[in-house]
Amino acid sequence: MEKISEIKKPVIGHNMKFDLAFIYHQFYKEMPATYEEFAKSLTTEFLPICYDTKVFSVHSGRMGKSDL
Repeated sequence: MEKISEIKKPVIGHNMKFDLAFIYHQFYKEMPATYEEFAKSLTTEFLPICYDTKVFSVHSGRMGKSDL
């Protein structure tokens, strides 16, 4: 993760919010108290370039309800 962060390679996944939270907590440091703090830390310290294709598909309006 440090190398990915250092070389600024994007991390691309689908519906990866919980995966990133798990990796962050297990291998980086304790989870912050709020989602806002986690999101800020994620993008400034841990993985500066992240793309979640689910977010793109939902916000494009081409995909309806996506939860089960």
